[in-house]
Amino acid sequence: MAVIGNDVFTFADLAKRMDPNMRDIASVVEVLNNQNDILKFLPWMEGNLPTGHRTTIRAGKPTVGTRRINQGVAPSKSITKQVDEGTMLLEGWSEADTELLRLGGNEGAVRASEDVATLESMNDFFSTTFFYGNPALNIDRYLGLAPRYNSLSGEYGGRIINAGGSGSDNTSIWLVGLGERGVHGIYPKGTKAGIERIDLGRQVISESGTRRTVKQTQFIWHCGLAVKDYRHAIRIGNIDVSNLATFGSGSDTSAKLLRHMIQAMNKIPGNPNGYGLKYVFLMNETTKTWADIMTTEKTNGAFALKEIHGQEFTTFRGIPIVKCDAITDAESAIS
Repeated sequence: MAVIGNDVFTFADLAKRMDPNMRDIASVVEVLNNQNDILKFLPWMEGNLPTGHRTTIRAGKPTVGTRRINQGVAPSKSITKQVDEGTMLLEGWSEADTELLRLGGNEGAVRASEDVATLESMNDFFSTTFFYGNPALNIDRYLGLAPRYNSLSGEYGGRIINAGGSGSDNTSIWLVGLGERGVHGIYPKGTKAGIERIDLGRQVISESGTRRTVKQTQFIWHCGLAVKDYRHAIRIGNIDVSNLATFGSGSDTSAKLLRHMIQAMNKIPGNPNGYGLKYVFLMNETTKTWADIMTTEKTNGAFALKEIHGQEFTTFRGIPIVKCDAITDAESAIS
């Protein structure tokens, strides 16, 4: 049995801390990173509940006022509320027929190929839930970003930039501050971060009265998402995908992506370094492609390349752009 990850830093950090003799485990970590770039940046922290984390959020500031000599000012206090963030249990299995393993000549490589396919599916599931998970619709999933920031007039409406799209062919760009005081992954109290990999070895499979033997691997991942301070997530929503193709034409109705990204940056509260956060833009292939096209119209130096975790990332005014294809091009318009 092995645990892929522990209670520190990101998956990329964990890969560097792996025992060199545990090459199979380290390669699994790299597969996770390659399939889902957000895991290179997303920090993980232990929750304070057996099923997640309870966060105390400041919901109102104390009142203050001027006073005159020999006159007082009424005392006041801030208002707080508690929010419980849940986790989900994500599980996957891989298996390979023992005869296939014998004929293949390299049992480790064959089993690893099956493990990779299972892990890719887990990555897809986690990434989709990160953005769109909604326990009100599926109780087994944790609450993702989009259901939190889903109303222009709602509690978090001030953190949504409306790009003007309508209908159901829209997408979003997210600017999130990752860290303990912003957005981070969570795992239940008393458990370890990351994916638990359990080698169950040789097992007998019964199917319609027949028997065969396989070697099985089980993967278990307790994971969730916490947004400690809602101000550190900004959504550029209602980006009409079909209208992006009109960019540069005489009837240009495309969303001004670079302008909106600058607007999002100016919504960052205070000095992000003061909160100990690392900001990233989360974009899918569609918006990243059109943002790149738009910046070529005028040399403005807004985009650059930067090496992070041994891989080159495009940055916009110093903020890394993290490609997340789980962000769909079929979002309904936010109203």
